[in-house]
Amino acid sequence: MDESFSNLQTSHLLGSVPDKELSFYEKLLSFGFKCLHDWIEITSSLIYGYAIIVPVAFYFSLRYMGSRADLLRFWCLWGYSLFVFIPTTLPLLIPVEFLRWVIILLAGGASSCFVALNLRSYLEASNDLTVVLAVAFGLQMVLSIFIKVWFFP
Repeated sequence: MDESFSNLQTSHLLGSVPDKELSFYEKLLSFGFKCLHDWIEITSSLIYGYAIIVPVAFYFSLRYMGSRADLLRFWCLWGYSLFVFIPTTLPLLIPVEFLRWVIILLAGGASSCFVALNLRSYLEASNDLTVVLAVAFGLQMVLSIFIKVWFFP
């Protein structure tokens, strides 16, 4: 019964769409436009997983080292660091591959520096400072390269 109801809704919706809009949709399909639902599920799982798991890992490792780390602040820190990738996606639509790599590396560098500089305040002058900052910087750069390779091949 659900299928007939959804078919009825779809036919009603398509029956009310003007011909101009249908031809625009047909043009999009002719240019190869398609929705990749699998990519959306996989990518959102990976990005949310990264934004949840990496701060938790840094929280426990810094608490182990004796720092006064706060998990909520780490989640906020990593969430804010991912914002730079949202406006970066628009220039990544330019079909010049070299320019795409420059853009994503600059965005990854900005995100990495944001995380590393904010993590510095949680580490009192210790020998592990360099290692923790290098790992955080490296993870952010790996994420930026993943975004480039996965979304803009």
